[in-house]
Amino acid sequence: MSEIHLRQIKSYLQKTFNGLIDLSDYQNKSETDKELIFLTRSLAAFTLMVLADISPQEASKSIIDGGQDNGIDSIYFDRRDKIMYILQSKWKQDSKGSIKTDEVMKFTRGFKDLVNARYERFNSKFNNKTKDIEEALNDAGTSFEIILTYSGQTPLADEPKREIDDLLGEMNDPIDIVSMRVLNQSNIYNISRSIWQPYKFRCLSF
Repeated sequence: MSEIHLRQIKSYLQKTFNGLIDLSDYQNKSETDKELIFLTRSLAAFTLMVLADISPQEASKSIIDGGQDNGIDSIYFDRRDKIMYILQSKWKQDSKGSIKTDEVMKFTRGFKDLVNARYERFNSKFNNKTKDIEEALNDAGTSFEIILTYSGQTPLADEPKREIDDLLGEMNDPIDIVSMRVLNQSNIYNISRSIWQPYKFRCLSF
């Protein structure tokens, strides 16, 4: 994929989530920093909007990214399907790269803190989600989906993959309850394009 694809994804995120993403913690930052954090957070919201089939407004409220987020950028509990989504997102300005090992390690530690109710290790945005988290953790019918989403083209490397695999092995003993999904630029572009051109894609045969 090229810079054109990234530009189109960026344009879609700006149009869809303008005015919806909380940037109050970046008021004193440069415009470049504000744009980067907006795109990172709106990418998380977009991913949840699609996977959980919710509105941009509701998806935007899922964002907990900020200081002391413990590696988790977004949390959403789908009560209808009983799925708790836990997500980390990264916007890559140059269209290359993926999520680094140390970032994934922070994310997996944060997930373990979440399931072990170590809520004091998170920020105030997270605290607004504890009611949903408790409901999910206390319901034997709930499954958990951990998601890594990023705008780069590079596949996730072996080391961060191994970190996720170790987490899944620990959490899914003896019964599978946690799954994972990785979305990169290609996945994001294809999803967003299907939203832009719904009629065209309905006419395609797969």
